[in-house]
Amino acid sequence: MRAMTEGVRADLIADSWSLAQSVGVHRKHYNRVALIAEFLHAQVLAAGEAMLEGRFTDTEMVAIELAAMADATIQEALSRLSTA
Repeated sequence: MRAMTEGVRADLIADSWSLAQSVGVHRKHYNRVALIAEFLHAQVLAAGEAMLEGRFTDTEMVAIELAAMADATIQEALSRLSTA
């Protein structure tokens, strides 16, 4: 399980950095982008845990809200970092 989680984390960081570069984020911001990816990873894990523990059962609702939160986080960060 840990190896899978680490693989997802690494992929998320790589994908986030690729997206950041595509909108002109300077490489000096790599650590910030990686940290934001870590936050997104934690959100995904929290959503999965909530579903597994039965606190939420509506998969569609969880997915929609998780995607909306991730989108808002990414949009704000990329906007801020691409101008810095």
